[in-house]
Amino acid sequence: AMFRYGEWLKRPKEAVKTFPVSKSRVDHILNESIKEGYLEIGGERALQIMKAYGIPTVENYLVRELHEALDVAENLHSSLAMKIESPAILHKSDTRGVLLNLKLADVETSFYQLMERAKRIVQANRIRGISIQPMVLLDFKFFQKLFSYQIGD
Repeated sequence: AMFRYGEWLKRPKEAVKTFPVSKSRVDHILNESIKEGYLEIGGERALQIMKAYGIPTVENYLVRELHEALDVAENLHSSLAMKIESPAILHKSDTRGVLLNLKLADVETSFYQLMERAKRIVQANRIRGISIQPMVLLDFKFFQKLFSYQIGD
């Protein structure tokens, strides 16, 4: 490990890559979270910050009412993921706050199920809604390249 680290230190220095960032958007998102009393960022707000940094993300729709959820599901035409959206619930899978591979016919039951689970954990005013996303297939080659880059091979 020390040899590899020494080799890494000897490598030619590369220019730091820069890209456009919407600092005002990130500041706004962070300030909103602080105003609400949260220092952690997750869910929809984390996706918004990633977008502000130019990082591609999955489409995300925050809904508060069943009719909104049904509209989103009808327009996506794919399998869906639905997640509780609350900054007070960061680890949604630990609270059964994520439902995957849903079809349009599942949306109504899933919406009410997630809202009830959220209300058992946090006060209603701490629930921002339900995030709906299309299911996305993972690109193995992308992760293989990312992993290789991080370990230096």
